[in-house]
Amino acid sequence: VLRRSTDAGVSWDGIKRVHAQHEPMSCLANKSGVGCLWSGNPAPVVATDPSGSTTVHLLYSYLNNDAMITSSTDSGVSWTRSRNLTAQVKEVDGWLGTGPTAGVQLPGGRLVTTVAEGPGANGAGTLYSDNNGSTWRASPPLRCTPKPGHVGCGSEPSVTLLSDGSLAMVVDNVPDMRPADNRSHTHGLSFSQDGATWSTVEPITAVMTPACQGSLLAAGGQLLFIVPSCPSIEHCQPKPGRQCDPKVRLDGLPLATHRSVAARDASLAYASSRA
Repeated sequence: VLRRSTDAGVSWDGIKRVHAQHEPMSCLANKSGVGCLWSGNPAPVVATDPSGSTTVHLLYSYLNNDAMITSSTDSGVSWTRSRNLTAQVKEVDGWLGTGPTAGVQLPGGRLVTTVAEGPGANGAGTLYSDNNGSTWRASPPLRCTPKPGHVGCGSEPSVTLLSDGSLAMVVDNVPDMRPADNRSHTHGLSFSQDGATWSTVEPITAVMTPACQGSLLAAGGQLLFIVPSCPSIEHCQPKPGRQCDPKVRLDGLPLATHRSVAARDASLAYASSRA
C-alpha cells in the first residue's frame, strides 16, 4: 500500500493498494503467519530520464523468496502489472528480501536498490539497472572481516547517494570484532563508486546499536544514521564501559522499520512503523 502527498508531506491522501497477492494454502494453514510475508519489503526507486520524465519503480519480495517489480509513471496514481525478477537477480537459495528502504539513481542514470539473500537474510547487497528498470542485476554480497560463529555479512541494508556521486550503505548484523564480553554483532558501513562493487564493511563502533534496521541519509554535507535507541531494545542494554549516546533523540516511542528522507526545501523527515 501507499499514501501520496502533493505538499511536501504536510498532508497525505488515503491508503491506496498497489498490489494484492492471494495467500498460498501453506500460509493460510499457518495461523501464526510465521514465515509468510506474502508481498512485502517495498523498495521504491525514482528514475528520471534525460527529458525530465520520472518513473517510480517499486521492487518488493514475495514469500521472502521472489523479487518482483511494478512501476508508475504518474507519481503513484496507477501501477503496471507486476513482473518477476527472480531469475535475473537471485544468487543463492533461500531467503530474498528487497529493501526495506528506498533506492537511488546515480548521476549516470544507474538505478540502485538494496537486497538481502541467503540463510538468515545475512547476505546484503544491491540490485541495479542500467536501462530504466527493464532488467536488473545483483551485486556480489558484501564482505565482512570473518568472525567464528557468525554467518553472513549484513542484513536490512539502507543506501544513500553522496555528494560526489558515490554511494554509502549501512547494514545490520555485522560481526563485532570487539572483546568477547560485548555483543556479537553491530551495524556497519560500506562504500561504492558504482553500486555494483562494494568495499569491505567497517563496523560502527562509536555507539552501541541494537539488532534492528538502520536508515542512512546524506544531507547538508553530513551522513546521518538513524537507528532505534539501545535502552528501548531488551537485548541491547548498556554494559560497563559501553555508551549508548545518540546525538539527537527523535522521540521516546519504540521505533521499528523506518526511512529518512530529505525534502526539496532541505528539511529532513523520517517515517517509521512502531515496534
